[in-house]
Amino acid sequence: YLTGFKTPEFTKGLILMWLNQIAIFCSMLLVPLYLQSIGNCSSQTAGVIMVSQAITSFIGMTVGGQLFDKFGTKSAALPGFSLTTISIVMFTQLKEHTSSFYIIVGLLILGLGQGLVNMQVNNHALKSMPPQVMNRVTPLSNEMLQVVNSFAIAFITAFFASQTKGKSSTLEVVHAFNNSFYILLVCTVIGFVLTFFLKQKSPNHL
Repeated sequence: YLTGFKTPEFTKGLILMWLNQIAIFCSMLLVPLYLQSIGNCSSQTAGVIMVSQAITSFIGMTVGGQLFDKFGTKSAALPGFSLTTISIVMFTQLKEHTSSFYIIVGLLILGLGQGLVNMQVNNHALKSMPPQVMNRVTPLSNEMLQVVNSFAIAFITAFFASQTKGKSSTLEVVHAFNNSFYILLVCTVIGFVLTFFLKQKSPNHL
């Protein structure tokens, strides 16, 4: 099962998918938490605000698929990671009285970046493998993604808890949110840089 990691494009594709998913899933944890604890939103209102991300994610997947088919993985992944990075930068600047509109804009950009990256780098990774091993590497990539997501959520939760331990003021809690998003920013920047090392065309065209 692990022989797939001997193929560079498969390994790079999986790493990019992991980095993207870490940023997305952790943001989906932190943003509603911010909305409820700092923005005084109800859980229902926070959920409605988060829907904006899903809408642009669908748009991103549609556009990203077309770019992937015509120009290869980089054409979708580079703008995708760029948008995700912009969104995370916006979330690192959250304040005590950040408006819901600002957060919705950030989520719209985040969802668009997610849609552009996720399916395209996954396809890039899988198409780099010979057809005879596809039935083995596909469940491997899915299972490892679940493990990475779980560890990422556990880590960011522990980090945020450590940042807020003994802190009582709203400003201190906001800073804890900012610091948590800075960790996610590192992931998106690494993903953006790593994307340049992908082969320009999708593996099927090499």
